[in-house]
Amino acid sequence: GLTLRGDEVKLESLEAALKLEYRSDPDAKVLVRGHVKAHFGKVANVFLISKNAGFLKATIGYDAVQ
Repeated sequence: GLTLRGDEVKLESLEAALKLEYRSDPDAKVLVRGHVKAHFGKVANVFLISKNAGFLKATIGYDAVQ
């Protein structure tokens, strides 16, 4: 599932939620963390939604797999 500031959010609601975040703090950073088995297409979709909400930069967080 998706979370935003620790709260679960549906993909359909993500853009609206990110727009609210952007309005309240345009300098906020987007960090996308995904499960090692997450499909890249879903992760790319989150980046696109973030961009549409106003965030021009986002980073990927990850845990190294040993």
